[in-house]
Amino acid sequence: MQLPALTRRLIGRLLPVALVAGGCRAHPAHLAISLVEGYADAREVQERGGQLVGQPFESADTMFGARHDTLHDHETTRRLLVYPEHKGREGETFFMVDVGPSGRIVNLLKVKFNIEGVTDLHQNKEIRAAVAGRSRSHVETSTRLGQPLLVLHSEENGQTICVHEPQGLIPKTYTDYCLLWYDARTKRCTDNAMLGVIAGFATDRLEVVHHQEEGIPASQPSSMPASRPIRSGSEARR
Repeated sequence: MQLPALTRRLIGRLLPVALVAGGCRAHPAHLAISLVEGYADAREVQERGGQLVGQPFESADTMFGARHDTLHDHETTRRLLVYPEHKGREGETFFMVDVGPSGRIVNLLKVKFNIEGVTDLHQNKEIRAAVAGRSRSHVETSTRLGQPLLVLHSEENGQTICVHEPQGLIPKTYTDYCLLWYDARTKRCTDNAMLGVIAGFATDRLEVVHHQEEGIPASQPSSMPASRPIRSGSEARR
């Protein structure tokens, strides 16, 4: 059976980067599974995003059910609605619905913690040694993470979540971020984790803010790898 043209083009773009970034994980069988799963995730995000973008935020509750959390970006007044993916291992994969100031949905992303496996776990350990129990000012001035790309506030527990771009030297397969959690009372860092974007509808970048909330066109699937050097979604059209 011949693969659809879109699938062939996607695999052709993904294979070289996946081989370089995957290292020992690039076993042919594992790589084939990753490519198929990546295409399926991108297609799912495009289909769901096409139904959600431009709609009131309540549409996401109807589609995904109970929220895991609501994250507020007070600087831009946007919100990220977080929903767990019910299939697979609980607590790892989530949908993030980006809601603009008007209350309408502007983007949909599918994300996963520690998506790069051992690479992410190793980086988590290094970062934790530098940030655990530290204040935001210390982290931002005394570590390689520097200033956060986003500062979000959890509606569920009041914690502050700073989203950083990691400064690791190992190339990654996905667009990835380092998340730091700060306690609402002590203002000290209590946890950290790596978060990878599996796919995005309009863009695969969490820090991108959409100013136009109406008539956002559908993008091409931005599945793995959706990060540098391959760009997708709105970034590819710039």
